[in-house]
Amino acid sequence: MFADLEQGARFEIKGGAAIELRLRNERGVRPRASKDLDATFRGKLNEIQSAVEAALAKGNGAFAFRLEVDDDNPAHMRRFNVAVSYKGKSFTRVKLEISAYEGAHRTPEKVTAPVLTPFGISTQEEWACLPLGKQVAQKIHAVTETSDDRPNERFRDLIDLVLLSAYVPASSDVRELCEETFRVRNKHGWPPSVQAPDHWREPLERVATELGLEHTDSATIVSHVSEYVGAIARS
Repeated sequence: MFADLEQGARFEIKGGAAIELRLRNERGVRPRASKDLDATFRGKLNEIQSAVEAALAKGNGAFAFRLEVDDDNPAHMRRFNVAVSYKGKSFTRVKLEISAYEGAHRTPEKVTAPVLTPFGISTQEEWACLPLGKQVAQKIHAVTETSDDRPNERFRDLIDLVLLSAYVPASSDVRELCEETFRVRNKHGWPPSVQAPDHWREPLERVATELGLEHTDSATIVSHVSEYVGAIARS
């Protein structure tokens, strides 16, 4: 799905998996492991399912994939469960979320793929990932969004933003990406206020401790992200 860089990748990895790919070899950095796979798709929303089915149809080595459609879909994405089998036997299931590409397209960033040949899986050396600046913009929007319909449970985005702030300095380019994301999603204004609801404190501090962040108390994490957003807005 993510290897056709020379032909122009339609899928680009984003979210926790993309951050893990980028930071997995950095000294002193432990990106959080993601159980889901998030990606963006350059095309129409109603083309996503057929494109995913086509990408997974051939399988890979002794692995085969069966796509199950999740009917609970937000307006901008499609959710799937991918049943993975190995030599005809059930192996695992992967949650897959594919969103429509937001804003003006930018060249995907090439990220070195993990070595999968010991598992009998063939892949190209590099995978297409959503540019980090766009990821920062999307995570700032997601972590600050509020809704009367359901509580915001995106506390993990605060952890990601702490990690990303060391690799994506505040700049006018990142500010423009943030402005574009907030304008396209049209949920709340830029720049947003960064806050952590009371029920985020325990899981936020637990994950920060597990990852060995320098600061693990929720107030300091929120302050760090708030200062980062402020620096972007002033750039």
